[in-house]
Amino acid sequence: MEETPNVPEAVEVSEPVLYSSRALVLVTTLLSIFSWVVLAAFLADVIAQVINIQITLTQQSLSLAEVLRQPSAVSFLITNISTPLFTGIGLFLVMQGSAIGLSLLREMDLMNRHVL
Repeated sequence: MEETPNVPEAVEVSEPVLYSSRALVLVTTLLSIFSWVVLAAFLADVIAQVINIQITLTQQSLSLAEVLRQPSAVSFLITNISTPLFTGIGLFLVMQGSAIGLSLLREMDLMNRHVL
């Protein structure tokens, strides 16, 4: 984790009512952790779908090439594999970007306070 510069007590006391540096650090940390949990959950869902499809194909003695010739099967695969995968990656990137952005804003605020 990043080390934050020591903020004098006078700066923390004079912070605006709706802004707390400690609360912002907590939100940033939780958002970063939650983004990894969301990514892991979506990847687990994709892996479970692949295993389920593989078991179903094995039980019915079908090959993947035979199944991919049917448009409904391709639609099923896209719906159950690609959509959750890209949704999970998208949510992960948005949450990580938000966490980085909040951290950057906090650091910019701390640097501006030290300059003034």
